[in-house]
Amino acid sequence: MVENDEMSEDDEEYIQLRMAFPKLKKVCDPMATDPGNSSNATNLKAVLEEIKMPILQKYSDYLLIPSFLHLTNVKNLNSDVLCSVLRCLEIILNNVQVDNENQFWKIYTLTFQTIYSNSDEEYASKLPEELKIQVVQCLIALFSSATSDTLKAVYNRKYIGKLSVVVYNTVQLAKKEKCIKLKVESLKCIQCLLQLRDAKENSSPWRLQIAELAMLMLPGIVSCAVSVATSTDTLNHKIIVESVRLWGGVIGLVMEDRNSKTKGKTDIFKLDSSDIPSSGNRHNPREADPQDSIMNDDWLIGSGRKLVGATEKMLSLQQHQHWRVRQQLATEISHILTVAPKNMCLSAKYLVDALICLSQDDNIEVAKKSKTALEKFSKTCELSDGTKKLVEIVEESFYSLVIKLPRIIHGVDLSLKERQLLLLGGYIDVLGAKYLPGLLNSSQHLNRLLKGLYTAATLDSSSVSLLEEQAVRELDKEALGLQRVWVTLKHSNTPRYYSTLQSIAKKLLQFSDTGSIVHTFLDDFENQPIHRKEITLLFSMMFSSEPEFPMRVDHDITGLILKTIMEYNLWDLPVNIQSSEQRVAAQENVVQICLLAELVAVLAEVEGADAFSPHLLTCLYPLLECAGSPLYAISSAGFASVGVVATIYGGDVGSLVGQNVDYLSHHVTLNLRHAHRNPRVLSVLSVIMNHSTFKVFPPLYEIVKDVLVQSCDTFQDVNATAFLQVFVTFVSRLLEWGKESDDGELYDHSETVASSPTTVWDLLHDYYKTSLTA
Repeated sequence: MVENDEMSEDDEEYIQLRMAFPKLKKVCDPMATDPGNSSNATNLKAVLEEIKMPILQKYSDYLLIPSFLHLTNVKNLNSDVLCSVLRCLEIILNNVQVDNENQFWKIYTLTFQTIYSNSDEEYASKLPEELKIQVVQCLIALFSSATSDTLKAVYNRKYIGKLSVVVYNTVQLAKKEKCIKLKVESLKCIQCLLQLRDAKENSSPWRLQIAELAMLMLPGIVSCAVSVATSTDTLNHKIIVESVRLWGGVIGLVMEDRNSKTKGKTDIFKLDSSDIPSSGNRHNPREADPQDSIMNDDWLIGSGRKLVGATEKMLSLQQHQHWRVRQQLATEISHILTVAPKNMCLSAKYLVDALICLSQDDNIEVAKKSKTALEKFSKTCELSDGTKKLVEIVEESFYSLVIKLPRIIHGVDLSLKERQLLLLGGYIDVLGAKYLPGLLNSSQHLNRLLKGLYTAATLDSSSVSLLEEQAVRELDKEALGLQRVWVTLKHSNTPRYYSTLQSIAKKLLQFSDTGSIVHTFLDDFENQPIHRKEITLLFSMMFSSEPEFPMRVDHDITGLILKTIMEYNLWDLPVNIQSSEQRVAAQENVVQICLLAELVAVLAEVEGADAFSPHLLTCLYPLLECAGSPLYAISSAGFASVGVVATIYGGDVGSLVGQNVDYLSHHVTLNLRHAHRNPRVLSVLSVIMNHSTFKVFPPLYEIVKDVLVQSCDTFQDVNATAFLQVFVTFVSRLLEWGKESDDGELYDHSETVASSPTTVWDLLHDYYKTSLTA
């Protein structure tokens, strides 16, 4: 019965073979007789898709006959015909397996000779791009269709000449050609030739064979990948992605730790330049011919040293504008750190730093992949005995970075500044709440870090205007057109630089000992006046609300900051100039006052209405002084901050003023008695009136009476403009309140309120008569 079954299976196969042959002959004959027909490839593909793979494999030799026939007669065919022939060959290779070594080399040679000439190095450059693309794609199909046994026989050092000539020429195509598709396919061809496309999953026993061949071509392949990837910023991202993939794949293949003959634990990051044996101290006659090189520990160590420069150059792509390039770079860095941490130990620091920078990337996919790679590498370090852990490496790098950060910030390379700040933020992320507080317990680390942050946050005050404007401003209009003209960073004013610095400040608050870091900042605030602006800005960055940064609110800490910054002498800085020498100081004072006002609003938001209430009365009057300032910057900062505080209490500025009118009127009345010493009180009064309702008219009426009395004093002539502004604001508010009477709202109040406008007009008339008499 079994024999009958076997016979039936054989019969079925025989029937399928007989049925397939006429179909194949129908498409193969035109390929032989009319190779230039463009429909050959389409018809061939359609027929091959209908026939099962085992049947096609039986006819593989027959299918290849037309291609061999024409490829052995290349000189008599034009490029269009060759393209058609090669297209058909590619389709065949995609549907059958090459299981014979001789057949492999025949296809390999015939295909490549169409674009290669021994006598003319520039032969390929004269051929059409379509032909070169088709040749490269055929080579890719050939290596993809070859069986494992065939490839094992092919990857033999005796065939290095045949393999290297194709690698060299595809490298030249990748470097010199302009066509994007040709560059991409050339880079893919090199990867496929060295079995790099699936290198990360490939655990075949003959992988070492490929590595021993690739080691002879390593310098040329790596230099090709680096030069193509970093040639120009305008290069198509697909080319760069393939270059990065080639770079990471070939380094992972050749430098893999498994290739090392030394057995034992992997000592990651143990080696430095002093550990590498100098090749100049000995002479090995076998090294005269590179083809005689053998893969031993000395060769791997020497190659690791030579790859440092190329690695650093390739890692510059971490700032590339296209996210797919950055993502591929993160993938390849992870691959190298996974398979070759020992042999690439001299480059490992740069690889880890790049991965940390990429973990801070704006693109979610890039950041996620980089963080995953860091976690994987961290576990690798922890599982390896006698090696440095990732945290130890980062701690050393952290101190090295904060030492050189001020010098970098003072430099002219903007991208380097941003990259180093990103790196610093990444270091803080890696250290986290578990390790950062302990590290910053070192005064040396902390002081270096703060010095770097103060340098990075240095403000440029030169663009701040000192021109006074006497116009009465409206809060809503100011808020809508608000620009933080007082925040202009000196060393780089790009949004990315600012956001990176802000992120670092927030991470310090999130991961460090909050009390310790804030007290250190406050000590510097008191003892180093030159850094007060920068410290105030960093506080605002720390406590500004951002959803991605969970805020730990310690009301004692925020209260201490408010108490420190509300010292009156900080808000009463001179902003007027009498000479050109005072201009710089005045501009810096304007910036300082604006930053203080902004910080109050930030802390108020963090604390909330209940916790901020004890500080409200202390902060409100200085903020209103800022809002009424004739200087645009201070006024804008004051208005914005008052608006934020009002929002916290669920209303607008009018509501906030109405709820605290008794306190404000008391302060205004006291300061008006000495208006010549407190000229800003008149600006406060203007702001209060401009944002008040008729309900607070009685206390305002008493205040205006005091202003009228003060204005009669001849010693107050210097404040005449401010007095007039108060009167104009008051009269304009009366007119607006008068319009409300149409709805019957005005006369619902007490008799005193109803009769007040008439009394005020009488007082103004009396003032006018007094002025004429004087």
